[in-house]
Amino acid sequence: MVAEEITAEDLPEMNYMRRTELARRLAPRVQELGEGVVRTFINEYISELDGEHVESAYPWRDFLPAPALAPAGSEAWHNALLDLRTALEEELGDGQPMDPEELADVLAPSAPRLDDATIRRFIGDYVLALSGMTAPGSAQPWAELLPRPQSVRPASDEDLLEMHGAELFEHLRSTGRLSRYKVQAVTGIKSRVQADRIKSIIEERAAETATA
Repeated sequence: MVAEEITAEDLPEMNYMRRTELARRLAPRVQELGEGVVRTFINEYISELDGEHVESAYPWRDFLPAPALAPAGSEAWHNALLDLRTALEEELGDGQPMDPEELADVLAPSAPRLDDATIRRFIGDYVLALSGMTAPGSAQPWAELLPRPQSVRPASDEDLLEMHGAELFEHLRSTGRLSRYKVQAVTGIKSRVQADRIKSIIEERAAETATA
């Protein structure tokens, strides 16, 4: 009877008043249960249909429904995607890379109202976006939920000197001067502070070489 009264489309409207009204209407048809038990079953039926797992005190687990798939683009669908994104952020929080397929298997229970294909596409797009690659999902309704690429660790002074030190040293030797702007142009760094540090290191090394 409950299944005939409540579908996935009815979920947004099943507030307390609607549930109470339904329980009062159905209880007389199952007098052996009583209105309180009927109301509890209705509440748990709705929770399960809405993707919220219930630890019931009653032995009717086999009579509760599987979560209803949320219509694509609906509020429930967007909410399920938000739940999935939150689960993804927590799972990837330690920085350990994981295969998208593995992630989908692990995180599917966190978004029970999404179909398997949507879960796998979203996770695949999310991982691609996280790595800085253009994801197919940029054209999907979930584009705004995809992350920005993780910032790459700035190059250290040692890295820059190893890559560009010889060129900067030669420029200083041949021209007799080395400006901050030249350092920025050669290394590609934007930080004036770091450029000044690199400039000072090159000048000190040049002075030591001349003295030797």
